[in-house]
Amino acid sequence: MNTAPKFISFTLLSCAGFFLFFLSPPAISVTQAEDEKLNTAEYHSIAELIKDVQQFKEKLIAIRGQYLGWRGGDIPHPGITRSDWIIKDKTGAIYVTGKTSAGLSEKDIGVEIIVKGKLLLSKDLIPYIQALEVIKTATSK
Repeated sequence: MNTAPKFISFTLLSCAGFFLFFLSPPAISVTQAEDEKLNTAEYHSIAELIKDVQQFKEKLIAIRGQYLGWRGGDIPHPGITRSDWIIKDKTGAIYVTGKTSAGLSEKDIGVEIIVKGKLLLSKDLIPYIQALEVIKTATSK
C-alpha cells in the first residue's frame, strides 16, 4: 500500500493552513455587544473628530462621506496597513483601516458610504478610523 499521496496531501494542507493562519491579515472581531452598539454610533464630521481627538478617541463614531480609495491628497497617513483607505466629507478627510465594504473598488471612488468604528491614534499621533462596519448608502451609484 502506497502512503506517499496521502503524506503529500497532508503536507500540502498543513503548509496551506500555516500560511493562511500566520500570513493573513488579522480578522476584526466584533462581539455581539459591540455589534449591537454599532446601531448607537453617533454621526460626526471629520473636522469635528480631528479637532477634538481626545474627546472621541476610542469611542464608537459614525461618518457619512465619499469613498476615496487610496487617493487622498495631502492628508497624513497613519501607516497602520498598506490597505488603509480614505473617506472624505464636506469638512475633511481621514484614513480608515480594517473592514471594507464588499464591492468597494477603484470604480467606486466618490460613492457615498457610512463608516462606523472607533477613532484611534497611530504611534505618530495621527488620527484614523478603525472600521467595524462600512455600508454603501442607498443614494450611492
